Amino acid sequence: MVRTITVTDEAYGALAHLKKHPTDSFSKVILRLTKRPGDPLKVAGAWKDMTEEEARALLETSRRDFATLGGRR
Repeated sequence: MVRTITVTDEAYGALAHLKKHPTDSFSKVILRLTKRPGDPLKVAGAWKDMTEEEARALLETSRRDFATLGGRR
């Protein structure tokens, strides 16, 4: 099912700016922004066997995603 919503030009621009890829939909952006965080205890210790290279790659991806969502470095 599809719903139509009304947003201001400013809100539209902000959502458009948060698209990670040209094929991203506004629905995908809104779901990414409103996703509830999971239980951190479910992943506790999940990275204990991670190599330094994997840790660096994860950190870089996290920084890029944070910046994409409007965070500051």
